Amino acid sequence: MKTININLIGDLRKTSKTTSMAKKGSSLDTRNQILAYILIIGVFIVFTAGIGGWFLVKQMTSNLDKKLVKLNENLNTLNQQETQLSLFRKNLKKEKEITELKIMIQSQLNNTFFPWSGVLQEIATKIPKDIIVLKIEKEGNIRRSGKTDSSLKLKISGIIPANKKQEPLMAISLFIFNLNDNQNSLLSNAKISKLDFNDKTKTYEFEIETSIRQKS
Repeated sequence: MKTININLIGDLRKTSKTTSMAKKGSSLDTRNQILAYILIIGVFIVFTAGIGGWFLVKQMTSNLDKKLVKLNENLNTLNQQETQLSLFRKNLKKEKEITELKIMIQSQLNNTFFPWSGVLQEIATKIPKDIIVLKIEKEGNIRRSGKTDSSLKLKISGIIPANKKQEPLMAISLFIFNLNDNQNSLLSNAKISKLDFNDKTKTYEFEIETSIRQKS
């Protein structure tokens, strides 16, 4: 009768080794899977961040482009306004020159049409001997037609020596009376505007205002 030996220990050891190797293989697979997941998640995060950054940069670039377009429009508007102001300044300068020329021409016309010869002749014939006329000034304007305006006035300035026998007030009153007496004269509405005694020159200084009668 033969005896059969069964080595159960050896089989158990083999089984244990196989189980241990299977466990190690399973652990490696799990670790590899976790690393793969982490890598995939990292790549996804990087990709997502890259896409988000690209959209952000694109949006910022678009906003900057809009601002740049608006700034260019404002610059064009300012350039147009500067051109208009420069043109307005030139036109204003021309208008000023034309106005100054008109004023000069009008002044020359006033002096041309003013009846100086008649006024001087009338004053010379009506002034008393005791009165010395020093200055005659015109105040006001003359119409273009040559007719004198009612606002046109004369200021006659002069002196009356204090050593004369006739009183200065009587002398100047006589002068005013002579100016206002004739309705056909050029001068009218004469009145005394100043009568002062100058102690240094021993004379009475006077001023008379008179209107220029308007002729038809």
